[in-house]
Amino acid sequence: MTHKERIFIALRPDAHSCKQLIKVQKQTPVSGRMVPPESLHLTLTFLGDCDVVRKQCVLDKIADIKVAAFDLQLDEFGYFERYRIFYITSKIVPVELLSLHKQLNRLLSPCRFKASRSFKPHVSLFRGVRSPPFCRPLDSVVQWQVRSVCVERSELSNSGAHYTTLKEQPL
Repeated sequence: MTHKERIFIALRPDAHSCKQLIKVQKQTPVSGRMVPPESLHLTLTFLGDCDVVRKQCVLDKIADIKVAAFDLQLDEFGYFERYRIFYITSKIVPVELLSLHKQLNRLLSPCRFKASRSFKPHVSLFRGVRSPPFCRPLDSVVQWQVRSVCVERSELSNSGAHYTTLKEQPL
């Protein structure tokens, strides 16, 4: 049997942005499981189960990204009712983020991945939120300097998902 790993491409917050996200979590009264600081990320594309050949293809292709570093402003709350996830997002998505997502779809097609159709950039703050929270305005905006893209491995357990960075590619 071939060993497979659950892989996705993500943005990981720098230390300053992570502190801001934790502060937002602590100031937001939501009934659910708080996403731990080490798990905070913005998924660019979920690739799913990858064998060693597809994984290596992803690790190689990620080096071909041609997007300059950019700033991301997280300034709005949202809620995915189906998945019971309370998240933070941007009112106005930077063109660089959209370009990065589009490039990834194109770059990873030789690795036998289908392009992801929809893209709702967000950072999950709470999981298992049973009732939609009152989405009030943020007390302060999270400023995130996006300087790299990460290839992540997701391992599921009874305590939740655990992520390991396999490669970080500077922008």
